[in-house]
Amino acid sequence: MKIITAGLLVLVLAGLAHAAATRPPDAAVLLRSYYRYLVTQQTGGQVQSLTAPLPKHDAAEAQAAVAAWSGQRMDAVRQELTAQFGGQGRAQFEQFVTAYSEAENKNDAHYLRGLCAALGASQPYPADFAVLRQLGLTAWLQPDIEASSKFLADIQLWLQLKGRTPNMPPLAAWLARDQPAAVPARVVPPPQKTIAQQLAGAEAPMPEFKAEDEAAPGANPLEAFSAQRKERRERAAKEAQEAMAQVATERQQAEQEYASKKQAEASAEAEAIKNHAQRLADAEKQAIEQEKDSWSTKLKGVVGATITAAGGAFFGGIGAQAGQMAANLIFQNVPALGGAPATGPGQ
Repeated sequence: MKIITAGLLVLVLAGLAHAAATRPPDAAVLLRSYYRYLVTQQTGGQVQSLTAPLPKHDAAEAQAAVAAWSGQRMDAVRQELTAQFGGQGRAQFEQFVTAYSEAENKNDAHYLRGLCAALGASQPYPADFAVLRQLGLTAWLQPDIEASSKFLADIQLWLQLKGRTPNMPPLAAWLARDQPAAVPARVVPPPQKTIAQQLAGAEAPMPEFKAEDEAAPGANPLEAFSAQRKERRERAAKEAQEAMAQVATERQQAEQEYASKKQAEASAEAEAIKNHAQRLADAEKQAIEQEKDSWSTKLKGVVGATITAAGGAFFGGIGAQAGQMAANLIFQNVPALGGAPATGPGQ
């Protein structure tokens, strides 16, 4: 790759920074989104390379972690595209990736000059797509490279520790060790009558006794008997319903107390696992930093290089195929990330 002069770097970065200070040009949002997509794809591919020789269970943990991590990053890209283009975000992005990947594969200098002008970059423009990528990484994607490098370093060290450390925490707990613990939701039991209310109900005065009227002369005693029996049945049914409601209330309260207890136990166990992971990470802090620096250099080299036809296949193809696959991943959250290890420049 050609050497980037200090003057070119300063001028182009100044133009990109000025564009970011105001509402960014459409081309800047599209190109930045595409580069973020490439970083995420490369990260997923590197995880797959790390886990390829591992047992199925360990590989599944890593793939689940990279799917969740990449989903969050693609959500952010989708939100930025939607904020810039509204309902046309997918179509605009797919068209851009198609045109860009074809132009890069052909090293189309005319397309490159037009793109740099649309970005608002200062002249002299980058000489080729590799220079533009390096400038884009420097201007836009330092936080993305940092986060991706840390993610890869954490997974690589977790795989190394898992083979020699007893009771190694699950990968999800290892990755979330520095995140604040979630506060468990408090289960509020239904309101219960206080002792005073229960006593007040028990000591309520009895209703005034009223003797039943004597049957009028000529009244049918069987009818009076039937009415009394109906009243007793209704009273018995009402008492049974009240008893069933009381039992249901007590059962609900017991179940909620049990669920609250189990939730508290699960939260305590999860916190203990995270604390254990944090202690292990503190002991391996230097190793994590070294791996992170190594991954950062590698990601910058791979993503910053010009993508040839061979390398482009790893990133999602060339032309319409590249545009469609990138749009699917961002707008449909397709979980298929990475693939075979990259064979393009920079490996």
